[in-house]
Amino acid sequence: MAMRRWAVACLLFCVVGCGTPRPSRTEQRSSARAFAEEVVAGHADAARSYVAKDADPAVREQASRLSAAFAHTPGRLIGRPRRSGTAQWAFAYRKRVNGKEGAFSRERGILVVDTGSGAPGVTFAAILSREIAYSTHHDSELLPSKR
Repeated sequence: MAMRRWAVACLLFCVVGCGTPRPSRTEQRSSARAFAEEVVAGHADAARSYVAKDADPAVREQASRLSAAFAHTPGRLIGRPRRSGTAQWAFAYRKRVNGKEGAFSRERGILVVDTGSGAPGVTFAAILSREIAYSTHHDSELLPSKR
């Protein structure tokens, strides 16, 4: 009799635990893309709104710091996102920063967004493979023989 109660209790816990709806792949991709677009636009408040409710509080700070890098000179997402795990999406981005007296830099990298497998929303984000190339407008005017 006790074994039967135990089995019913286990079955009830499994049904309750497994019955929670998980976001579909399309929902994960769309929330990850919306988050990535807000980050590269430099909108910290909007990016923080896409963070999952049950995510670590550090993820909200992380969204603010990532967005701060794009606040003065927004970037743009390039191409389609690549799936880099069960719930991770990789977005390539580019941005150009114009400096003084003809100097500028070009930055490109990959923004990885993890949407988790539980509640909808972002649970982690990071920039990987960041490359910055510095140049001046005068470099483009020089002929190859003068370099």
